[in-house]
Amino acid sequence: MPDISERDFRGVDLNLLVTLYVLLRERSVSRAAVCLHLGQPAVSGALARLRAQFGDPLLVRGRDGMQPTARAVALQAQLRPLLQGLRAVSTRTWVSPAQSSRGRRSATRRCAATTRRPTSPSTGAATTSA
Repeated sequence: MPDISERDFRGVDLNLLVTLYVLLRERSVSRAAVCLHLGQPAVSGALARLRAQFGDPLLVRGRDGMQPTARAVALQAQLRPLLQGLRAVSTRTWVSPAQSSRGRRSATRRCAATTRRPTSPSTGAATTSA
C-alpha cells in the first residue's frame, strides 16, 4: 500500500463522510439531520457539497423516497469500515512505545517531540509560550 500524503486529503472534509454515511442509512435529509443533531438546511448543504465532491447525485428522489445511486451504494460499503476505524483510533487507550511491540519507538518519539506542548498545571490547557 502506498504511503499516505497530506495532499491526499487536501479539500476533503472528513466530517462530511459521517454525514454521507447517515444520509445513506436514513435516506432522508430530515431524518439524517435529527440523527446528526443538525438543522435540515445544514444537512442539505452538506449533501450539495458531497455531490460536488463525488461528482454524483448520491441520493435521488424516487417513488419511495430518496434512493442511493450506484456510486452511493459503493461508497456506503467503503464508509462503514472507514468510520469504524476512525472511531477505534479516536477512542482507543494510548499505548506507550515501551509497551508497544511494533518497533516504532523512534518515529513516535520524533512526532511527539515536535507536536507536544507544555500544559498548565492548574488548568491542564496548553500554554501559549513554546
